[in-house]
Amino acid sequence: MPLPTGRDPIMSEHTCDVLVVGSGFGGSLMAMVLAKLGFRSLVVERGNHPRFALGESSTPLANLVLEQLATTYDIPELLPCCQYGTWKRDRPELACGLKRGFSYFEHQAHQPFRVLSDRSNQLLVAASNSEEDADTHWLRSDFDQYLVSLLPSRGVQLLDRVNVDSLEHIAPQYSGTCWTLRGTRCDEHLTLHARFIIDASGSDGFLARHLALPSSLGDLKTYSRGLFSHFHGVHSWQSILAAGGNDTSDHTFPCNAAALHHVFKGGWMYLLEFENGVTSAGFSLDPRLHPQPSSMSLEEEWRQWLNRFPSIAEQFADAEPIAPAPGKIVRTGRLQRFVSQAADTDWALLPTTAGIIDALHSSGNAHTLYGIERLGRAFSQYGNTLRFHAALHEYAETTACEIKFIDELVAGCYKHFERFPKMVLASMCYFVAAHSLEGLRRSGLAADTGFLRATDRAFRKRIRKARFLIDQQENASRDVTAAVATLLAPDNSAGFLNADRRNNYPYRAE
Repeated sequence: MPLPTGRDPIMSEHTCDVLVVGSGFGGSLMAMVLAKLGFRSLVVERGNHPRFALGESSTPLANLVLEQLATTYDIPELLPCCQYGTWKRDRPELACGLKRGFSYFEHQAHQPFRVLSDRSNQLLVAASNSEEDADTHWLRSDFDQYLVSLLPSRGVQLLDRVNVDSLEHIAPQYSGTCWTLRGTRCDEHLTLHARFIIDASGSDGFLARHLALPSSLGDLKTYSRGLFSHFHGVHSWQSILAAGGNDTSDHTFPCNAAALHHVFKGGWMYLLEFENGVTSAGFSLDPRLHPQPSSMSLEEEWRQWLNRFPSIAEQFADAEPIAPAPGKIVRTGRLQRFVSQAADTDWALLPTTAGIIDALHSSGNAHTLYGIERLGRAFSQYGNTLRFHAALHEYAETTACEIKFIDELVAGCYKHFERFPKMVLASMCYFVAAHSLEGLRRSGLAADTGFLRATDRAFRKRIRKARFLIDQQENASRDVTAAVATLLAPDNSAGFLNADRRNNYPYRAE
């Protein structure tokens, strides 16, 4: 028999239209969009803020959609966060990093990096013309907490530190309330009722677990595992190149003011520099080539990977891991997840909850924002049941299609990491997709093309032909590059695949 505590447990009951699970930037922004549409939305969160999170790199597409959402749903506080220049002027209290584009460098084991005279072991793709209109790296502990701080002004309640005990699903035709969640929050016993639930929990996969949604992981081609942390004391790659006598005078932007990729056989390393001295860094490794060592601690494995590449080791000579905890490196199993059903009549998964591929093309944040935009359009038709359900069905189909296309683009690069010139060619499929979609969005013609034009069948066909051609060739000769350029010419106004550029592309706005 339990001992008496001298007080009764606190019971709390809440009813809402839409329950959002997860208070990362996606969950908070989704709740604010719903509130603007007139829905009572409530956010429930297992942890609390500020907290460590990955998914830190924005892109031009991400910023275009964020700006559109902020304008459409009256969230002006987010408009400064759509470009580096306005972020620094209007939100200086939020840590961020300057992202001028994407940079890639090929490394050979146990050899210092040296820029080749023909620049065939590096790639720079600018995503902006200047610092003013550049993209940003989001320090998620700051950015997510900032969005959470906006919730009360939109009438959205956040319940954090909630441990879920049960989730009950009732068919909507029998009850106005479809979902009942029970859990605890400190000494409080919670009961939450909702008509609709949106899962923004990311890798936690809240709804997939509770609804036993089948995994479609077997449909994916990308296979990678991760080692990562946040660090203090990482030297800039620009300084390492200079110390090694490498000429960077032809770079169209500082190569470390970017999503920086160190590429090698069977994997790559990312680095994102924040202006508060923090660097987010990690390895993505193909476990079929680089399985997790059973007799090595994760710290030992981290040091082993640094020591394999002398120039990277030099960059991290004075680095110390600081987050998610001091001295801690995080090691994961397979990074990929995929639940092919992303919605039904009374629930939906945000895109990066339904599936995640790899950070290679910085696609996660933009894909999340695309999903929020699409769900916002669906909920604007909530009063018409047939149209609402049709919109949810389209959302589910489109999200699955987009995840598979991202997988194709990423796997196409992984396949050629050991032959960097072919990896460069494969990466052009992504850059053509992203840049051409930027132009379509700016001209108002992108409504039915999906993220990265995944639902544009004619475009997908051209991309697949290009990828097949790249895969079949022994090397990335000028003739092969020209043939791929011809295939993608209808979509390549940016001038990618120009051998005369020597893997150094300035930004061309549509």
